[in-house]
Amino acid sequence: MERTIVIIGGSFNPPTNAHMMLAEITKKKINASYVLFVPAKISYMMEWKKYQNSDILSDDIRMQALESLENEWLKIERCELDGVVSGTSYETLNYIKNKYQTQWVYFAIGSDKLEEIPRWYNSEQLLKENKFIVIQRNHDDIQQILKESAFLKSHKESFIICDESDDSTQQISSTRVREEMCKGDYDEIIKMVPDSVYHIITNNINIQKQDE
Repeated sequence: MERTIVIIGGSFNPPTNAHMMLAEITKKKINASYVLFVPAKISYMMEWKKYQNSDILSDDIRMQALESLENEWLKIERCELDGVVSGTSYETLNYIKNKYQTQWVYFAIGSDKLEEIPRWYNSEQLLKENKFIVIQRNHDDIQQILKESAFLKSHKESFIICDESDDSTQQISSTRVREEMCKGDYDEIIKMVPDSVYHIITNNINIQKQDE
């Protein structure tokens, strides 16, 4: 029997409780064998996300944080980070289907990413050949977002809407965590990231302060 896999891509800059919530809910939604976190390389963050160098945690810190979260069903896939694939979602999905020898690969995203999809590389084929699991973020009306975009509406069968959500993670983002890191507000940081990630990134803050 072929394994069922959920892919969650992103910068994980750093990974947060919202990433973990997305992993847990999507795994449950389709009874997945594995969830794969696929961290993007720095060039993607600078070119697509328009991050400045100062906004980006090093690959080493990001990977330490991600690897601290691995368990029997949650794994880290380095294909984009290591340059095995270009970093487009289309190529990454095809690579993972081939590597894990399964066609049952789903791409999980927060609803805040839906409007970006028409700009993604080969988006037409991407939606024709794959299924996306969409989790509500920021209390978005997912059905309304799909209706308002002619492109997304024409591919509505490609989306699996997951109604489950956790209000405690709705407003959590990696951006907010980095803002609190800059302030040194540990009380806020610990509310937004898993314990293992908290210890890794706060240790990094302390090392940077010692080096100044």
